[in-house]
Amino acid sequence: MPIENLSQVKDEEQPAKVPELKEIPSHLKYAFLSKDAFRPAIISSSLSPLEEEKLMRVLRENQGALGLVDF
Repeated sequence: MPIENLSQVKDEEQPAKVPELKEIPSHLKYAFLSKDAFRPAIISSSLSPLEEEKLMRVLRENQGALGLVDF
């Protein structure tokens, strides 16, 4: 079997895992970089809705710099 086919089979066999979310201090909260909850980020719970929206936009736009790229 060619190498390309092995990588495709491997990806198809592994179901996508939703990360286990642990309890965090009350001054923090989980926010998600994707709608499917596969990319959680921990942010301050004291941010205003506008600040949170701006922060999430920056984090989403820079996922590659954070090492969050899909292979």
